Amino acid sequence: MIAAYSSPAASVCGQEIHPRTVRTARSTGDLTFSNLTVFFAHFMLAGLLIVIDCFPVLTKLISGPSVYDRRHAAQVRSKKQLHEHDLRLTERLKKGEADMRIHQEDLRVQRSNRQYPGIKIF
Repeated sequence: MIAAYSSPAASVCGQEIHPRTVRTARSTGDLTFSNLTVFFAHFMLAGLLIVIDCFPVLTKLISGPSVYDRRHAAQVRSKKQLHEHDLRLTERLKKGEADMRIHQEDLRVQRSNRQYPGIKIF
């Protein structure tokens, strides 16, 4: 009797499934595809569960931006403006350093021209 009971049982994740459970699942699937009313109810229930699952996203899309969304957008814009300002400032500093080096080189050339008037340094 025990061998007859455990032999047709399926094993899922190490747990035995009773054959009656497998038969019930198969018969439910057969009923769903053989009866139009059950088939329609099955898909209506599935659709209802999908709508319930998507309801928070749909509510967010329908309601529009909240105070939090507006504040977050303002914060993102502010960070972007600060980053652009920082980039411009860094560029100006690098340009200023290059201009300072050019000016120092010009001064060095002028001093050397005063020390050695007959020699020109290019």
